[in-house]
Amino acid sequence: MFTLQPPKLIQLENILFRRLKDYRFSDTYYRIQHGFLGELKFSNIFKVSHDHLELFNINIDIAGYQFEVDRLIITGESIYVFDVKHYALPCREEVEYWSNKFNSFKSPMPQFRMMKDGFSVYVDYHQLSHRLECKMVFINEHFYIDRKTEDMLYFKDIAPLFSVIKQERIAGNFERAIQNHLFSLHRPIEQYNLRPLFNIMDVQRGVICEICAKPIDLRVTTKRLVMCDACGNAKTKEKWIQHTLIELALLLNRPFTAKEAYKWTGRSNRHITKRVLDKYFEKIDDHYILNEV
Repeated sequence: MFTLQPPKLIQLENILFRRLKDYRFSDTYYRIQHGFLGELKFSNIFKVSHDHLELFNINIDIAGYQFEVDRLIITGESIYVFDVKHYALPCREEVEYWSNKFNSFKSPMPQFRMMKDGFSVYVDYHQLSHRLECKMVFINEHFYIDRKTEDMLYFKDIAPLFSVIKQERIAGNFERAIQNHLFSLHRPIEQYNLRPLFNIMDVQRGVICEICAKPIDLRVTTKRLVMCDACGNAKTKEKWIQHTLIELALLLNRPFTAKEAYKWTGRSNRHITKRVLDKYFEKIDDHYILNEV
């Protein structure tokens, strides 16, 4: 199942903020985080049936058209492609630029047209019978622009479209093949892989709560669930270790050995760590890599 996940830069800097003393978020973090919160809002409010298929944040190149899709929905009848914008202030269109009362920025329309044209080529090339709908979604309730086009959806326009989507035929095996093929074309966007400079030796090791950053001692109970006594976050011991190893994989950005994993999670958690590595990570020679969807 494909789900919306924070960009890796967001995940990495959140880890560093919890585990590294006096860490400060980068300017890029705030910019990407703002966009991601808009995508998350769109996904959480406007849901689709489990019988319809979705993809999130795929970056693909089709016949020279390179573009990112924030959210894609495939039904048995249609393919919906969304470019999600989290702009807060009203804007004016000035050909190559948009402006609000504070500043101006490059118009997003050329990128949107690239996405729309690229997907049109994809549908035509594969001779798909699905109807193609490409929309730029403004997820902030108070946003408007002086020159709205039919490709744009204000917040109030989204619900009627999703009412239509929910009435469409369910996706079948053919649609799943389309979904998998599009995902196979995905290549990560370079800016999302920008990594802040840090020394891994300075980063706090061990199991810590991802909500409040309190260290978690898995030895204190024999019960199935271990709860953070500060914020109430509860997980099985296996899930605590899995999350801790995912953080290690993101920090290192490379395959790692079992020895490195034991050192990271703590020697007392060695047996659980080995079980989690074998269950959730792919082993190549003597190194483990994170299985990603």
